This record gives sequence, C-alpha cells and structure tokens, in this order.
Amino acid sequence: MKFISTMNSRERVLCALAGKKPDRVPFAESNFDPYIARQMANSNHNLSELEITQLVSRDVLPFDATPPVFAEEQIGTDGQAFYTDPFLVDESALEQIKWPDPLSAPFREAAKDCIKQRGEYATIAVTRLGISPTYLSMGFENFVTSLIDRPFFVQEILRCYTEWLAPRFDYLQEIGFDVIWTFDDIAYKAGLFISPVMFRKLIIPLIKPLVKRIHSPWIFHSDGNVMQIVDDLLELGINGLHPFEPVAMDILKVKQKYGDRLCVVGNINVNTLTIGTAAEVEQEVQYLLENVAPMGGFMLTSSNSIPRFAKPENVWAMIQAWQRFSRD
Repeated sequence: MKFISTMNSRERVLCALAGKKPDRVPFAESNFDPYIARQMANSNHNLSELEITQLVSRDVLPFDATPPVFAEEQIGTDGQAFYTDPFLVDESALEQIKWPDPLSAPFREAAKDCIKQRGEYATIAVTRLGISPTYLSMGFENFVTSLIDRPFFVQEILRCYTEWLAPRFDYLQEIGFDVIWTFDDIAYKAGLFISPVMFRKLIIPLIKPLVKRIHSPWIFHSDGNVMQIVDDLLELGINGLHPFEPVAMDILKVKQKYGDRLCVVGNINVNTLTIGTAAEVEQEVQYLLENVAPMGGFMLTSSNSIPRFAKPENVWAMIQAWQRFSRD
C-alpha cells in the first residue's frame, strides 16, 4: 500500500478510516478520565477536550453527544460511574418519561464551539445508537428477560432512543463533525450477551433507520467479543471497530481477515496501563505498530479508555512509544 505523507490530524484520521495508510498512525483516544488528565497535566482544574488533545498530541477532538440514561448514576470507589435504580421497568414508566430536547440551545452551542476550536484536528461526535441506554434504563436483568418475555417493550424503548437521536445525528453532521463514534456495549469476553439471531431480529431493524442517516465515517465501540456480528456491522456501514479487548478479540487476526474493509481501533491493554510497567506498555505499542499498522486502516487507542486508576507514567509511556514507532 502506497505511503501517504504530509497530512494534518483530520486527514490522517480520515485516511485510516478509509482503510488506507496515513503518514503516521493516528492516536485517537476519545476518553480520558478528568482526574487522570489533571494528573498528567499537573493541574488543579479539569482540562477541556482541546487541552487534553494538545497535552497528549492526539489527532482527535471528541465531543460528548450521548443521550440520557433514565437511571440513577453513582460514582464507585474507583472513580468510575455506574447506574442503579433503573426507571424504565415497565410500559407505564416509559409513558411518564419526559425526554429532553435533543437539539437544545446549550447542546447546539457546545457542538458549534467544538467545531470552532478544532483547527486541524478530527472532530469526533461521541454518542450511542440507543442499545446500551436501553438496557441501562431498564436494568440489565429486566432487559435480558424482556428480550424473551416482552421483546416489544425492549424494541419500543430502543425505538424511542433512535428517534430521539436522529435529529442529533443530522445536526452534528450538518455542522461539520468528521466522525460519528457510537458506544454501545453488546458483548462479554466470550461473545454477545444476546444471540446473533436475536440481535439481527430485534435490534438491527430498530437501529437501521438511524445508521442510514450516518454519512460521515462511523466507528462502532463494544467491549467484549463481537466477532459473530462483524459482518452485520459492516453491512450497516461501519468504517471502524473499537476497542478489541485483548482477552476477547485478536486485533491482528481481525485486520488480516477484513483488510481495508475495516479500520481497527485499539488496543493497548487497560490492565497494562493500570498495573503493568512502562516497558510492558511500550512493548504492546511496538507490537501493534510493527504488525497491525503496516496494513493500513489502524488507529491507536487503549483497549477501552484511559480510566482514573491508570498510572500516568504508563499513559505517557504509551504516547511516547506511539510517537517513536508510528512513522515508517
């Protein structure tokens, strides 16, 4: 594959998402925990996404465009957010929901500000398709049993989400966001938490009208092993897949199988960033850049996100190794 040179960050990201090989591997980490970002910057205040991008030299400028979750949100002892007390337990609860305006003035202004600040960075709209907000708002046990007992209820909630998201997707692309990145976990490490048959029968028909509105390059995120539906996701139109949990999916084998049809986005092990050494982090970066990157269609990130409990020195080791090994 011909080597393309002299690109800015936006061109680099779009080149990789097209399955090609940019002048260097893009660093596309979309989620830095505010606490770890403060530590890395030696700062007492939370950093903006632009400040994080400038600090770590990443190629993307993310913007939070996620829909609401109708459940109580709490912060665990590790600093990570989680949901309890789901509200959408039955049909009557769904009828009582008051959905916020998807295109409220504050949202539109914040989105426009991101576009104004982007410079040569690739703007990333971080959002969802509605799958994970559905089960988070229902409660997971209620969700999985309802798939069998009352699938119409699951589908109705998901339909509400996709219809709510539709004008937001349109707006984000209209004002110039470069990439749509949807985060909807649908798998465990061993495989999907709903059968591929059920996913195709109950989920795909509901999200298809929404994804048809996506005209920008699109990255799909799910933790766990989604190999059973990669072909389905490609048919839906994804350009990139993230994050390839190392214990669940082999990023090299996936890249070898799908070639330039799929940009693979990942996958420095979060466990290594958390409990490993800087040398171990460097080895993982070097492996990806020497084995996956030469095929093109690759962007470097962690295997999920940069969490609060990561070691700052290990995150810096990842960045420094990327800068050292990412050029031909």
